[in-house]
Amino acid sequence: MTTINKRIGLLPNRLHWLWVAVVAMILIYVGTHVLSNRLRWSANRFADRGQFAEANDRIRIADQLAGDPVADLLLRAKRQRHLGNHRQWRQVMAKLSLTAGTRLGYGQVEIELEKRLGGFRWPGLETASEETFDNLLLAGASLDDTATTYLLAIADRNTEPSEVLREADSLLSRWESLGGSEAALEWGKGVASQLAGDHIKAKNSFADALDTEPNHCGAQIGLAQSLLELNKPEAAARLFRAFLDRWPGSERESLWLSRSLRELGRVEDARKVIEDLIAASTDDSKIWLEAAEVAYLSGDFDEALRRFELADLDGSQTAITLRTAATAAILAGQSTRGTELFDRYLSGRSRMFRIQSLQSRINVDPSDLDSVKELQEILSSDEPSNPKANFESGEVSSLFSTHCASCHGLSGLGDGPANRHLYPRSRNLRDDPFRLVSTTNGLPSHDDIKRVIRDGIAGTAMRGLPNLSDSDLDQLATQTLQLRQAGIKRYLLESMAEREVSVDAETLPSTESNLITPGEPIAIPDWPEVTAAMLSDGERIFRSATCSQCHNQSADGQLAFFDKHGMPSPPRNLETDPMKGGRDRGAMFARIRLGMPGTVHPSSPTLSDYETICLVEYCLSLAATPTTAQTNHGRLSAAHQYNLNAIKKSATSAPDPKTGPNPDAGTPK
Repeated sequence: MTTINKRIGLLPNRLHWLWVAVVAMILIYVGTHVLSNRLRWSANRFADRGQFAEANDRIRIADQLAGDPVADLLLRAKRQRHLGNHRQWRQVMAKLSLTAGTRLGYGQVEIELEKRLGGFRWPGLETASEETFDNLLLAGASLDDTATTYLLAIADRNTEPSEVLREADSLLSRWESLGGSEAALEWGKGVASQLAGDHIKAKNSFADALDTEPNHCGAQIGLAQSLLELNKPEAAARLFRAFLDRWPGSERESLWLSRSLRELGRVEDARKVIEDLIAASTDDSKIWLEAAEVAYLSGDFDEALRRFELADLDGSQTAITLRTAATAAILAGQSTRGTELFDRYLSGRSRMFRIQSLQSRINVDPSDLDSVKELQEILSSDEPSNPKANFESGEVSSLFSTHCASCHGLSGLGDGPANRHLYPRSRNLRDDPFRLVSTTNGLPSHDDIKRVIRDGIAGTAMRGLPNLSDSDLDQLATQTLQLRQAGIKRYLLESMAEREVSVDAETLPSTESNLITPGEPIAIPDWPEVTAAMLSDGERIFRSATCSQCHNQSADGQLAFFDKHGMPSPPRNLETDPMKGGRDRGAMFARIRLGMPGTVHPSSPTLSDYETICLVEYCLSLAATPTTAQTNHGRLSAAHQYNLNAIKKSATSAPDPKTGPNPDAGTPK
């Protein structure tokens, strides 16, 4: 009986402890959810101000306490909206619609507000206006979040720049008066400065924002963008890379990274970035435009044009995009499309180029009466035109117009619409010496020109035309020589007029003939079997004949070289640069023996055949490493850098900026 009573007495104690345990579990459950909600609220406040690193840290702790997919997705949507990634924002919102429902205070109301903010950022649901801005604040959106979204929407507008700046300044004033956070306001001032084109002021504002809040995402991105605009792509690339290491997959920042890498000449790295973007999304025109730029700089002009077309070139595109696309089309051999795109690019920009475009159309299709009429109207107007733009009708054949005029110009003056975007520039066929010759007097033969047209010139934008028939190649070579002859005749007449020398109708043709008639081709000796002794002799000759003074293999610059137009024209790096005339031994023999007319590369007539052969073999042995990727941008950047290094190294001995060093300085004696 006593035992039973004791057991009955224990029941209340056990029930007491059971109730304690239940209450404790309830308190822990409620406490963790209250704490997780508090952390999510705090995360959203940080996210509103662009501080997504802090927001992410709090969300991670909140998830460990009590997971809430709706809250997490809302934060991700806000981050993509601030970063400007529309496609990724839509993907997150689609997941939210599937997970919709109220969970610990996060539900349909918050989702609808995020939809409205997204519609405000990319006008669709909401119109980006001051009225909508006020309505969103009344609906519960935070000030910094809404103002940031509004400013980004303003920055993306394709409207009158003065109107964009006015609206941005008005927003900043209102934002500041309502009590915006310091870092967010400094970021906003940086964006406004970017819109005004003042990238130095923008950089300083973004730096001030980061001093206040080191993890402000918008300021990090803005600083990197400003550095890129200030021609500091290396620093910009580091910042974009660091950002993407923390927030991988961000499309806009990946596009900026690709551009930074392009401007650094790291085309292959840019290609990897852009190909990853293409794999993730194939419907964004900005991605295709960047992909086209990368392909263009890689020298793959066919692929560049294909990607430009995927970005819808028939829509509203910037002038620089049309210009690059037109150049890609020309270099890809699609002259008709290239001419059409150049017409759009040049339309209304320059009377001279408009005349050239119309003349090109008429030469290809004389029945194009609309072009004939427009050309007549322009030429009959009072506005004077550049003399180089007045072309004689029918001066060149339709074959030349189709394949050559876009770069060399309809009169062969090297002033085609694509020429400004190429490096080296297209040859002025009338006035400039021809580089790759094989004759004793250094004048090009018909075969020399035909070979260049067929094979192209490595390391330049001059692409070969191997698919043309032999008769077409002959016709183009003949016309090129005729243009050269016309240039020589004009030069003689102008020279005589300047010196007030009377023109002798009988002696002029013979003088002209002497200046355009090529000599006999030089004899290329039988080539012996290459030995180690020949390579050793070649190296000795390379150094004793002062070849090494110009072809410095370390590529750090010894002398600054410029062509007659003032453009940088450094010597070939024999280790990495492609040979302009190719690696054919006979052609290299001719270049060493005859030099390259129009450049500082001298002739070497005193070298014996054996010495010249040894020098050819030694030069070929140097080119054992893969050649560098050759693009217009890369070539020009490398040329400028070479000359800059040379000028820094020897400022007192810099050559004349027009002629360069004495052309005979390196000639073996």
